[in-house]
Amino acid sequence: MQIVVGEANYGGPALPQPGMPAGERERDAVAPIVAALVDTGVPEDQIDVIVGPSIAELGTYFGPAMALIRVAVDDPEQEQLSALVNTATTAAAEERLVIGRTSAVFGIDGCSELEREARELAVDDAYQQADIMAELLGVSRGDILGASDVASDSQAAFSAYGPVLSVNECGAWVIALSPYAVSALPPFDPTAEPEVTAYAVPQLTFDLLENAGATPAT
Repeated sequence: MQIVVGEANYGGPALPQPGMPAGERERDAVAPIVAALVDTGVPEDQIDVIVGPSIAELGTYFGPAMALIRVAVDDPEQEQLSALVNTATTAAAEERLVIGRTSAVFGIDGCSELEREARELAVDDAYQQADIMAELLGVSRGDILGASDVASDSQAAFSAYGPVLSVNECGAWVIALSPYAVSALPPFDPTAEPEVTAYAVPQLTFDLLENAGATPAT
């Protein structure tokens, strides 16, 4: 889960103090939010604070963001994630900060089994679609001649500025940032159960056999 923190609703970001290392003021500012999350039981080593010029682009109606808090949660549950957002929001308000967008992406350790299941279902669907096509053409489906995987755009998010690659839920979790305040991570829906989705798009080539038993046509 990632939580964007800003302060523009309370007069805009403060100027950095002379001699202060870059990012130190922002990290100090969101430290109480991190502490509140730790108090809920999240291990401190599973919380990262990310600051820098690119973070400002994640701001929304409240202005530029000052920091992004990334929280890794093992075996997440709906109520647990909602409680984390509420905790962060309360802690931010006490520090005269504001929580902007909250996003979440779910993954599992080892995706091969899930990907295999997705591919099996997709292949079964391909056979059904081939049978329908053969029926409509007045022929019969023959043996399979070839197969390949087709890249899926189901992992892409689209904005007013074009496609933005999103995070692969079954791969390593990375923060995806892009210009114009677009974040590729999907927004957190507190009403939705945590789930992982795998996509498979196989392309199968079959013989098409004339029903009269004549020479096959591919």
